[in-house]
Amino acid sequence: MKKKLTLLFMMLCCTKGFCQQADPNTKKTQSLVFPLIYCKPESGFAFGAGGRIFLMKHPNVYNNRFSDITFIASYTTQGQINLNFAPTIFLNDGDYILDLKFKYKKAPFSFWGLGSDNPDNAEEQFLMNDFLIRAALLKRMGKDSYVGIEYLHQSYIINEVEEGGILDEQDINGDAGAAVNGLGFVYRYDSRDNDSAPNSGAYIEFKNHVLENERTETWFTKNSIDVRKYIGISPKSVLALQGYGEGTFGDAPFQMMAWYGGEDHGRGYHNGRMINNFLAMARAEYRYRFLPRWGAAVFGEVGGVSENLQDVLKHANLSAGTGLRFQLSKKSPTLLRADIGVGQDGSTGFYLGINEVF
Repeated sequence: MKKKLTLLFMMLCCTKGFCQQADPNTKKTQSLVFPLIYCKPESGFAFGAGGRIFLMKHPNVYNNRFSDITFIASYTTQGQINLNFAPTIFLNDGDYILDLKFKYKKAPFSFWGLGSDNPDNAEEQFLMNDFLIRAALLKRMGKDSYVGIEYLHQSYIINEVEEGGILDEQDINGDAGAAVNGLGFVYRYDSRDNDSAPNSGAYIEFKNHVLENERTETWFTKNSIDVRKYIGISPKSVLALQGYGEGTFGDAPFQMMAWYGGEDHGRGYHNGRMINNFLAMARAEYRYRFLPRWGAAVFGEVGGVSENLQDVLKHANLSAGTGLRFQLSKKSPTLLRADIGVGQDGSTGFYLGINEVF
């Protein structure tokens, strides 16, 4: 852990020289770019770059935000590749939102089987390439509300599985890879004061997708709901709350089912430690700014997965943790985040990213 924190502070010390501040009235873009250097047991030494580019000529006049492009690119000494490219473009001064995401990941993944009660020694590894394209077009329907449609394509190429393991011997949908395409409905409500590190407001998003797995020529649906609330405790502190639910209906490949664990759904547990049809989780995070550009956070989370929606709470898992925040520029709330989470079984996770998790 000392090595991880040392590398993090080295990275932060280098950040200032990579930031370019601009006057929104005269410049077309404002860029925040920084190097990435970290080390994790599952990936080894990693290096790359991340950042956010604001398009100052394309604002959303309804909430004083600007179009932006967030990106992360990293490569590890174990040959892992992680590329993320996420533009959010406001059209007609914010009457429309074009929300895009492109992701490519080549890495080993862990699999314990489907369900919530698989033992730790059931873990096996497989090599997979994960490629995602997501494109949503949303129209403003009233104050802070948008509706629209979203196209989703996700392909999974499995290069290697453990001989004699679950994916090798059992008949699991997705064990030979998958290619998923489909359209979905999106409703979004967003009254946050900013989308990087909110201090007030709320966020609600509901999605309903109808998807086809081209490899098996089967259809399934995937729904999700994300509800967030931000409460200002003092000028320097915020209480952030989130409830999240996800469900798949039909014959979905295991890669598209609900995964619990990881940065987005269950810090402290390995990504995909539990996989099933339904997921429900809730978490609270207290954030405190102890210096003008430095902050800290403590959080607690509870959640799990189940084959049936009514049984999700029977498989709840607790986790807690803490982290550091660094605001990359005095003129932008964009920040760099580093978190450590611990699960109730003693498992741990270290997470490094741009902006708050929620």
